[in-house]
Amino acid sequence: MSGIAELLLASEFPVSGSDLTRSTITDRLESLGAKIYYDHHASHIQQPSCVVVSSAVQVSNPEWQEAVRRSIPVIQRAEMLAELMRLKKGIAVAGSHGKTTTTSLLGQVLHSLDPTVVVGGRLQHWNASSLVGKGSTFIIEADESDRSFLKFSPVYSIVTNIDLEHLDNYRDLNDIKDCFVSFLNRTAFFGENWICADCENLQSIRPRLNKPTKTFGYAEDADIRITRVEWERTKSLFCLERKTGEDLGSFEIPVPGRHNILNATGAISLALSLGIGLTSLRRSLKNFVQADRRLQTHYRSERFAVVEDYAHHPTEIRAAMEGVSQMFPGFRKIVIFQPHRYTRTKALWDEFVGALGGLSDELYLLPIYAAHEAAIEGVSSDRLAADIGTRANLWGALPQASVFASECSVRQEPVVAVVLGAAPLTSFAKSLAFELESLASRSAVISKV
Repeated sequence: MSGIAELLLASEFPVSGSDLTRSTITDRLESLGAKIYYDHHASHIQQPSCVVVSSAVQVSNPEWQEAVRRSIPVIQRAEMLAELMRLKKGIAVAGSHGKTTTTSLLGQVLHSLDPTVVVGGRLQHWNASSLVGKGSTFIIEADESDRSFLKFSPVYSIVTNIDLEHLDNYRDLNDIKDCFVSFLNRTAFFGENWICADCENLQSIRPRLNKPTKTFGYAEDADIRITRVEWERTKSLFCLERKTGEDLGSFEIPVPGRHNILNATGAISLALSLGIGLTSLRRSLKNFVQADRRLQTHYRSERFAVVEDYAHHPTEIRAAMEGVSQMFPGFRKIVIFQPHRYTRTKALWDEFVGALGGLSDELYLLPIYAAHEAAIEGVSSDRLAADIGTRANLWGALPQASVFASECSVRQEPVVAVVLGAAPLTSFAKSLAFELESLASRSAVISKV
């Protein structure tokens, strides 16, 4: 939503909006000229041309109700984005996982085109969730969670994967697949789809696609194939070749994880189709800056580290923990996780038990973050902890960061605290990093004395 607001402000449209709390995002929007209210009330709807709502906003919202009462159009976030994208050459990035990273990668490797980019997370590189460019290219992260990505008609599309997700809006996996078929068939006939060759769910729908489609990935038959991989603590190196046998050479990205190599390869594949040169691609990828809350390291020393990741699905948890293991080999992994939504927790119960129990040395679970959902009987963090076993601990609420930091500091082995989840845990991760750094500084002073 903030990305749309920035685009409209840059185009000199008056913008107002509301949120419950002040944040760096609202501060930035206010500095750009937006009027921000810090509650929800009908009086905030003055004389707008339309009211734009995110999928998280309920119809019962008083501002939505006031707009309906006054016959002011209420449109989804995706519909506004689709209207803005229609004025340029649209590129849409979708997928159950990895779309924010792939969109931000694409925005950075296509910098020579001076694109406009809108993503679902704040990008450290731009200190915003959007970039307003003067070129003819418009790159968006297309959200499938509420099917709103079907409003887009891009010239080019990338789909990273399809997974069982968002069962509050989908019946089952087949329903999700059908929706992605519809999305990919909305790509222009003169454009191109790029899909991951390693995702079985994506490959199963390929015969149903009626637009030009190519593949990327580790699979032998991929149109652009990952051939060799090397991992270092904070970066990944890999080689690519075309299906024809053409060697595209080596690439480096300053982020860990097999999944991020796939994300980068998707971005490279489309960039090559758009005529971006290999030298430019290598330089952009080497200088890539990740989005917030994607394996974001808030603090690291020889003995302690704090990493935060948005992972809230078992597939994402496994990918994040693989990246943490690459970054901090030999560290004891303490995971702090808040399940997000009752429907997701119920549908993926066994997968959560396996991912959380098998990849952490210690686990601390918080109560399920409802995100406007009603509780489901028998679905709770208590039960999840019981099924995971002895390494799982239950927290009724977040502890004081200073207390938890003190407990970590007395450990003999190196420790990495991994804060996972879609729920708002960033402040705790940052506070924990601050407390650990403060403890380390005081210890250093005492040692010198």
